[in-house]
Amino acid sequence: MCIAAPQKIFSSYIVTQHVSCRCRNLKNQNLSSDHYYSHGVYNGYPPTKVIMLLQKLMGWFGHSVEPPSCKMTDNIPDYFLSRGINHFSPSQASLPLDQWVFKYLYYTQDDRKKLKTNAKMHAGNQAGIAAQNILERSNQEQKLKLFVTEDEKEKEQHEQNVQSFANTLVNITKAFKEIGVFDDVDKQYENYVSGEFQGIAIPVIGRTDVESKRFLIELKTKWRTRGGLKKDGTRSFTKSKVPDKPDENHLKQLAFYHTFKPKVKSLLVYVGEREDHGYKIFDVEEYHPKLLMEEFRDDLEVKQNIAQLDDPRKYVKKDFKHWGWDIGEHNYNEARRYYGYQ
Repeated sequence: MCIAAPQKIFSSYIVTQHVSCRCRNLKNQNLSSDHYYSHGVYNGYPPTKVIMLLQKLMGWFGHSVEPPSCKMTDNIPDYFLSRGINHFSPSQASLPLDQWVFKYLYYTQDDRKKLKTNAKMHAGNQAGIAAQNILERSNQEQKLKLFVTEDEKEKEQHEQNVQSFANTLVNITKAFKEIGVFDDVDKQYENYVSGEFQGIAIPVIGRTDVESKRFLIELKTKWRTRGGLKKDGTRSFTKSKVPDKPDENHLKQLAFYHTFKPKVKSLLVYVGEREDHGYKIFDVEEYHPKLLMEEFRDDLEVKQNIAQLDDPRKYVKKDFKHWGWDIGEHNYNEARRYYGYQ
């Protein structure tokens, strides 16, 4: 059950409510008791200090804080509640509107769990786990786990990812050494960050890759790209380059974390397999994070407004050529049917 707390004002930041969240240890063993943390509502920029303090306290006991387990139904509008939506995420903010409407206003959470994943996503997740082991100086052998798929293109991509995985981890190690995060003894992984924005009816919840007292690191991996057929009939692949400029959506995601944890250096790290220029580090402070947060909030407001319409399909521009519609044949066809193309 959710317990509402009296409002208390700290400068421009308002703690509006306490919400139940369950804690877990690093082995994902659920504890029997619920713990509570506060959300902040923002005019601008300050951090949710209560969340930071609770995460620090739980970190001392080997626990991490999970997102709210209740839906705060008294505060969520019916246009969200009726669709089972109780929070936004940074990935939702960056999702093209036509895809978000289909995945979140039409599909249920169970439907979304069945959406096709791909070999690059699988490799990125595995690299994130390996990065944690690298920082903990684990002796565990780091190999890319098998990716099960019936899609021949994804099978080929997975084979390429297996070949490039070791060199990618070498560059992750180099990037972490350049940053200096190996020296920090208080490292934590996959911490939840939660906050609220004025005019947005539900909280935003994200999860960081790596945190310490000095750094917050968001890791993005780049994998080989598919090319044409070679003379021998095999498929060509090209080693991907890390970008010279950061992706704006990635910056917005990092700016969201930085807004809530401004006392640490927030870094966006791109990593690939190349020996030369195999990684690139960007500091979000150099990219006007306050402006990024304004755009981030605007992205959410558009989605919130479209969710209030009786039939949002009429007001959404569709782009089925976008790579984000690679969600499996059944789901793709269902999306086209939903938008009236079949």
